[in-house]
Amino acid sequence: MKPSDFMIGLINFLSILLPGAIATTLLLHVSPELRELSDTLPQHDVFAWTAFFAAAYFAGHLIFLVGSWLDPVYDAVRRRRHPLPEKEPKDPVWFDPILDFLLKRRLPWVRKEPDQKFANSYTVVDTLRRDIMTEAEVAGTNSFQWSRALLIQNCSAAHKDIEVHEADQKFFRSLVILSFVLAAGAAIALEWVVAVIALAAMVASFVRYYNRRLKTVTLAYIHVLTLYRSGDLNFRPVRDEQDQP
Repeated sequence: MKPSDFMIGLINFLSILLPGAIATTLLLHVSPELRELSDTLPQHDVFAWTAFFAAAYFAGHLIFLVGSWLDPVYDAVRRRRHPLPEKEPKDPVWFDPILDFLLKRRLPWVRKEPDQKFANSYTVVDTLRRDIMTEAEVAGTNSFQWSRALLIQNCSAAHKDIEVHEADQKFFRSLVILSFVLAAGAAIALEWVVAVIALAAMVASFVRYYNRRLKTVTLAYIHVLTLYRSGDLNFRPVRDEQDQP
């Protein structure tokens, strides 16, 4: 097995299979109907593991899909916690007032001065991207997508580093969804201790998801800047069609 094959397996395991296995195990634990249904199936080890794997894979994809709805929340928090130097376009969302209340120095663990590494690396990479791409190409990509494409083509080791961080943040994003569902189910069953623990896990998972995603994007920019300054990236200059004679 090549390292690249193992990497793909690791990403699928962290972002799809592991959350799906957790969800499947929880469902079998809390649902007598599902346990009875599983008992009616052939109990051969190979069949049981295959059925569990298929259920976990299916559940993992559903959780992954729902987890993608957290991306706008990340974007809204990131604009407040790690703003970019230029004014960013902002699409108002319904939870904006909640974030404004929580994140404007009202929480004791929120740093007053955010780390500028993300903003600085983004500014340099975005300027480089705009210098070498046409307006249509700039509009069709963003800085992170462009950085990933460069790393795929020019430095597989750096891209694998990005993939590990990306798989990690997607795992914690799925844990946010699982913790929320568990907290809601525990509250309906009046299991308040479990509900409180699940809510605490949900908040902690979101914080970890935010930090890992920010780290992933920042690391991609730093890899591109390092390759560019070391002379490993050679760009072909382009001009807009309207500028050509």
